[in-house]
Amino acid sequence: MVQQSVGPNILRKIALPVGLAAVLVCGWTLAGYLRNRDLNRHFDRAEAFVRERKGPEAEAEWLAVVKADPDNVAARELLAEYYLSHQDWQKGVEAFRRLATLAPTKPHVLCKQAACLLRVDNQVEAIDVSREELKRDPDCVTALGLITSLMAQRPGIDAKQQLEYLRRLARLQPEDVDIQRMYVEMLANQYLYDEMRPAIAQLLKVRPDDPQGFNLLGTADLARADQPQGAKDAVVWFRKSLAVTEKTGQANGGAHFGLGRAYLSLRQPERAIPELENAIRILPNIARVTKELANAYQAGGMPEKAAIARKRFLEMERIAGDERMLVVRSSTYPDNPEYPRRLGELYLRTNDPERADYYLRKAAKLRPEDAGIRALLARAEKLAAERAKNRPIAP
Repeated sequence: MVQQSVGPNILRKIALPVGLAAVLVCGWTLAGYLRNRDLNRHFDRAEAFVRERKGPEAEAEWLAVVKADPDNVAARELLAEYYLSHQDWQKGVEAFRRLATLAPTKPHVLCKQAACLLRVDNQVEAIDVSREELKRDPDCVTALGLITSLMAQRPGIDAKQQLEYLRRLARLQPEDVDIQRMYVEMLANQYLYDEMRPAIAQLLKVRPDDPQGFNLLGTADLARADQPQGAKDAVVWFRKSLAVTEKTGQANGGAHFGLGRAYLSLRQPERAIPELENAIRILPNIARVTKELANAYQAGGMPEKAAIARKRFLEMERIAGDERMLVVRSSTYPDNPEYPRRLGELYLRTNDPERADYYLRKAAKLRPEDAGIRALLARAEKLAAERAKNRPIAP
């Protein structure tokens, strides 16, 4: 299976806060149609405050409008956009929810509500609201980006539905490297190699020297029926991937893993072993790498090393079971800090500081006075920053 590694990148791109001046554009012309003179005065003052970059003062004027006229769509929309621009996510959730009730046909209200829900860590409702947006507008890029990325992070999600959303998003955003790569990786995870090849061609069109694109072409060749020729062709792609990352100094565990698999397929364990040992140094927590290394040791006449690697593989499988259980419980009992804390500790032990950081932040929010959680979070933040400097390419 290919690790889905770009979902967070997409989440960072979508639903970014707009500038305060942009709030004027959203729905401002609606104010001109208001008949009530007192309400118009509030709108005029709010416009002046926005132009002076006095956001709180403008907010107060719009709040005065909705106090006098609770169903005023123009003021509700301006408030919602202001909270989005001001990154006041909880108020944004409520404002867009009310706006959706008052103006159910207004475009992109639900996807903006979903973006705010994501920022307050309500992933379940963010997915549901994104789905509602897509019923109205099947090509809403923000909703598609949200739902595909969030689905990739949750167990038990309908992979077929996720792929359909991602396929649509890739079609709408053909020049976005992160989206194209995420699409290709999901096709690889579902073994849809015929569809994957033209998708990789698009990825390489956008970024001609993308090492993950080359790795995935190698993966597809390893699955071809015409072996051993497929494995021989795969070696070429994995070597090409390594050549790209050697120039940048980026760790490329995916290419080493692919080469190890290819050489095993070609019955060359003496060449597979060093590649898989390189892969496991870069990607120590991916069970498939450990399993293939055990196979290589066995084929290479090293039964003792094979036994150690198999034992390690079984331990990793046990940890993966614990992870799945804790992820489900953390989602099922969102107010219990114990499950995200345990997940954070697990990810620290398995050298995955980004995920550790995510879950420990949830635990710290639920139990802010806990010094132990704060210490774990500080450790995760430090490790994540160090790892971000030289992120390896996974298989």
